[in-house]
Amino acid sequence: MFTQEGNPAVIIIETAVAESKFGGAEAFDICLKVQHKDDVKQTDWWRGEMSSNYCKAASMAHLTQAAATFETLGKLGFKGGQDLTRLDELINVETTAWVKASDPTDDGKIFYNVRALASGGGRAPEKIDMGLAAARMKAIMGGATTTPAATAEEEPTAEANPFL
Repeated sequence: MFTQEGNPAVIIIETAVAESKFGGAEAFDICLKVQHKDDVKQTDWWRGEMSSNYCKAASMAHLTQAAATFETLGKLGFKGGQDLTRLDELINVETTAWVKASDPTDDGKIFYNVRALASGGGRAPEKIDMGLAAARMKAIMGGATTTPAATAEEEPTAEANPFL
């Protein structure tokens, strides 16, 4: 069991094909057991649903659960196509996990579950400096330039800050 939310580095230590947790009678799950890279006591199973149900997440609503699962497997480097007998090729693959806290149970217990592998999940944004952002903005806006930032006494405006 993981002990906190975050995006830890993990290693896949086991694979399985199992009864579906949510997909229904025709569905099954592809399961990958992951272990925190720096703490072998922290492990959990990621479950990829294999069904024709569509994903509930808005960014993936155009994909079936099976397509989304294969997309994740591809990000992990799986080269077996639809040959699930090759899942063990993923053992020892290093990736990141998105670990998210569950809602508290009736007795107040919180579980930390692997929600996604090889994706951003709840990861903090990768920051860039304002100079690079301004250069990219110039390229996006077709040569528009930035103006000096407002002084501390002035309220920022769109003219003073192109990011407003």
